[in-house]
Amino acid sequence: MKKSIIILIFISISTALFAQEVISKKALFIELGGCGIATSLNYEHYIRVKSHNAFSLKVGIGYFPLIVNNSLSVGTISAILGTNYISKYNNHGICFGVSTTLTSTVSKAINDDFKTVKYSQLIIPQLAYRYQKPEKHRLFAGLGYTPIISYNGLSLKNQYFQFKNHFCLFVGINL
Repeated sequence: MKKSIIILIFISISTALFAQEVISKKALFIELGGCGIATSLNYEHYIRVKSHNAFSLKVGIGYFPLIVNNSLSVGTISAILGTNYISKYNNHGICFGVSTTLTSTVSKAINDDFKTVKYSQLIIPQLAYRYQKPEKHRLFAGLGYTPIISYNGLSLKNQYFQFKNHFCLFVGINL
């Protein structure tokens, strides 16, 4: 009798342990548009996860090819750092975030000997929808609105403010 009770308790505990979902706190995703201007590879780490809310930090690297004088140039390379707040309902989520993107654009101007290098900093807020199951090794996808805000220039006279409407699509995997 005691052995059967012990076996029954062991089976119920082990079933409960193995039936739990493993929640992912990391994600890797490719974004078209968005913070990387054209394409970017991003890593996201969830700092705080509650039942229907999550807060995450995001780092990434982006690339945008540039065509000048009918030839492909090095283009724009960007470094991305941002935060996201995600409000979830089941597997659906609304993401509110802001990122800063540091860009370096290298272009060939008239010939191969002359190169132009420009640096800029962009502020990119994000409002996005994502379909994401919380378990590890699950794919997720989303789309969003990410306007680009920049303030460029080398002197006070040449500085100007830019606002451009921009959108993004992203696909990733929970790690």
